[in-house]
Amino acid sequence: TLYDRLLEGDARRVREHLWAEVGFQERTVRFIENHDEPRAAASAGIEKSRALATVICTLPGAVLIHDGQLVGRVAKLPVQISRQPQETPHRALENFYRRLLAEANDSLYQDGHWQLFDVLPAYDDSINTHNNLLAYGWDDGSEYRLVVVNLTPVWSQATIRLDNWRKLNR
Repeated sequence: TLYDRLLEGDARRVREHLWAEVGFQERTVRFIENHDEPRAAASAGIEKSRALATVICTLPGAVLIHDGQLVGRVAKLPVQISRQPQETPHRALENFYRRLLAEANDSLYQDGHWQLFDVLPAYDDSINTHNNLLAYGWDDGSEYRLVVVNLTPVWSQATIRLDNWRKLNR
């Protein structure tokens, strides 16, 4: 369900999915590419696949990274074929993944407290671009990480309510 909602780019529906209890979230396997689905670089494009990868790598739960995903492979092969066509690796995407995976490996993402945040219009008369954004955070009481991801190619702005983030306002 999350996979489909991420590809649709509907942050509101992604937020609805993430309203499930954290225990459920922690038992979920996250992916944007696998042997049954199209390659992320082909179906979502390089830029959107970066946003989607950020989400799956920084949510509670296990992360599945498919062979070739880090370098932007686009050819989807049946699992029975053990060879693949030559494709030029997308080095910028590979560098992005290296930084993302190093960040996601921080113990805060395994041992910290995860929280989904409300995303509201930036001001009273603003257009509804806040609906394009997903915002959540991790904390351990002394360290905080805020993750905000735009699931669309549209420039977006919002107010993110952090007033209920544990201990932040003390």
